[in-house]
Amino acid sequence: MDNAYTISAHFGKKMSRDHNIRNRNITNSEDHIDPEGYFKIIEDRPIKQAYYKIFGQAVLEYNSKQTRSDRQIIDYHTKVLSAYKRDSNRNPATSHEAIFTIGNVNNHPTIVESEKILTDFLDQFKKNNPNAVVFGAYFHADEPGSAPHLHVDFILVKRQNKRGLSIQVGQEGALKEMGYYTTGSKKNKDLVTAQTRWQAAQRELLRTTARNHGVQVQESGKSKTIANHLNTEIYKRTTKLKELDQKIEEKKMWAENAKSEAEKNKKELSEILRTKQELDIEIQMKKANLEEITKIKKKNKELREENTFLKKSINILQESIDLAESCFKTYLLKNKENLWNIFKQKLSETFGSKKYERYNIIRHDTELNEKLAQHERDYLEGERRDPPPTQLFGYDAKTDNESDFHCEELTIENENL
Repeated sequence: MDNAYTISAHFGKKMSRDHNIRNRNITNSEDHIDPEGYFKIIEDRPIKQAYYKIFGQAVLEYNSKQTRSDRQIIDYHTKVLSAYKRDSNRNPATSHEAIFTIGNVNNHPTIVESEKILTDFLDQFKKNNPNAVVFGAYFHADEPGSAPHLHVDFILVKRQNKRGLSIQVGQEGALKEMGYYTTGSKKNKDLVTAQTRWQAAQRELLRTTARNHGVQVQESGKSKTIANHLNTEIYKRTTKLKELDQKIEEKKMWAENAKSEAEKNKKELSEILRTKQELDIEIQMKKANLEEITKIKKKNKELREENTFLKKSINILQESIDLAESCFKTYLLKNKENLWNIFKQKLSETFGSKKYERYNIIRHDTELNEKLAQHERDYLEGERRDPPPTQLFGYDAKTDNESDFHCEELTIENENL
C-alpha cells in the first residue's frame, strides 16, 4: 500500500474563529495562507450564539426555580469559561476543536476528493456523536504547507444530570453517555482513557469513510498502538471472563452439592424429629405408668395400714367371742343345755348356713387377716384376676350402710342360771 494515505486527527481546546472563517484582518498577516487558495465555511456560529442555542432553554428553566437572584445564571458561557480559567484540571473547557486530514502535504487526494470525503465524514461525525454538538465546520485547502483538512468546532455536553441545568458542559459525562469509559491503570501500564478511545473511534470513522469513497488509507502508528492496547485489553477481559465463568460453574456445583446436602440434612432432621416424637410419647407413657405405679404403691400402703388395723380388730373380735363363749358355757338352762349352744343355734338360724360358716372362718382362722391382705395385694399388682371378697358373713362394707341381720331376742326361762 505504497500509495495509501495516512489518516490524522488532532484534538485541542483552543480555536480561532477568525482564522477558520478566513477573516482578512487576521489571515493577511498569516504567511502560510494563500489568499487565492480554496476554502469553504460549511457551518459557522459564534460560540456565544451556540451556547444560547444549546443551553438557553435549560438556563431559563433553571432560573425560574431559583428563589434567590444571586443563584441565577446570567451568562452560561462566561460561567463555564471563568471556572475553566480558575482550574482547568477540574473544570471542563467551553469548547473543543478537531482537525481531520487525509494524507500529508506530499501525498493526499485531490481537493475535490478531500472535500467530498471530509464533508461526508462530518455528517457521520454528527450522527455518531450526539453529545459533541458541532457549531463550526471549515474546509481548508489554501495552506500550501499542509494537505487539505477539516476544522470541526464542537461542545461536549451531558444530558443525564441530577442537579443544576438539565443539559450541561462536561467531557467525562458526554463520553460516558456515548459509551466511552476509561479502563486499566497506570500501575499495570494498560490505561486507556475514555478520551483516547473516543478519539481513536473518530480516526477509525474517517478511515472507514475514506475507504467507502474508494480511497486507500493506512493505519497510523498511533492508531496501531491504540489497537494493540485494545487487543491486549480484550485478551485480558476475555481471560477474566473465562475465570469468572469457571467460578460460576464452581459456584453452581457448590450450590448443587449444598442442595443435595440440604436434602440429606432435611431427611435426617425429619428422622430425628420422628424419633423424638416417638421418645416423647414413650416418655409420656412411662410417666403415666410411673404415676399409676405411684398411686398403686400409695394404695398398697393404705391397704397395709388398713389390714394392720383390721387384723388387730379381728383379733380383738376373736378374743371377745372366745371370752363370751367361756362365759356363756358356764350358764346352764333347765334342760341342762348351756347358753353358748343356744347362742350358736340362734346365730345359725339368723345367718343361714353359708353366712354362719363364714362366721366360723373368721371365728377360728387366725391367718385370715394375712390371707385377705395378700389377696388384695395380688389383685392390685395384677397377680390375681379375682377381686378379694368384700363380704365375710353377710355384711358388705362397700354397699351396706347397716347390717342386714339381727339376733332375735333370747328368752331365758330360768332366772337362776
